[in-house]
Amino acid sequence: MTSEKKLRLLVEGWRWIPHSYALVNAFQLLELTQRENVEIFIRDIPYPSESWQPTKELLSADEEELLESFQVWNGEDIDAVYRIAFPADLSPPPVSGVPVFVFLTAEYQKFMPDFFVNGTAADIPNLDYLHFITPSKWSQVAFQDYGRPCHVIPHGVDRTKLYRMSDSERSEARGSLKIEDKFVWLNISAMTGNKGLDVLLRAFAQLCMEETQSVLFLKGLNGLYNSDYYLNQWLVVLPEK
Repeated sequence: MTSEKKLRLLVEGWRWIPHSYALVNAFQLLELTQRENVEIFIRDIPYPSESWQPTKELLSADEEELLESFQVWNGEDIDAVYRIAFPADLSPPPVSGVPVFVFLTAEYQKFMPDFFVNGTAADIPNLDYLHFITPSKWSQVAFQDYGRPCHVIPHGVDRTKLYRMSDSERSEARGSLKIEDKFVWLNISAMTGNKGLDVLLRAFAQLCMEETQSVLFLKGLNGLYNSDYYLNQWLVVLPEK
């Protein structure tokens, strides 16, 4: 019996920053390590800003060791390219004749001018090597008029990391924050314009006029974005009373 031929996949993207694309890439890579029919090569994409610096200990030590273990691509034969960084790179594959799968999200169900490098949205129908991957049918709408395949691969949940706290843990956490009798709302985002903080804050301000027991927690991402600055801009929209 002959062994199954492995798919040789070049992954071009981010790994070591607390950005959604980088974390999706990390978890997908970890999943692929469990598949014996896939061989992974890595090519790290430069970060768009010098202020973005690699951050370790985002995942467990074992997981980060696995992410470190992938072979850096050095011109080996490959069967496909998977790109997961932003802006989306529309350039041809580094090896002629192989397909390129580009991960991209479209929160507004349309492409914005800064979504792409090495090409524009108008070029997409003519790029025969190009395929897209997006995490939702909502986002997929943006791709419908461009004549290239778009595959929806939803994000999953790692239940070893995201799980309901026990009643005692919840009570202890609430006590430490002095919010035992509060209804807690939580938003985790970069607080940039596409995250809807203006709508959220207006809605919460209205809620507080009717329900005084609510409290809102905002978690930003100053390591990559100046979330404090954006939050102060959004706070201006709140009513004074």
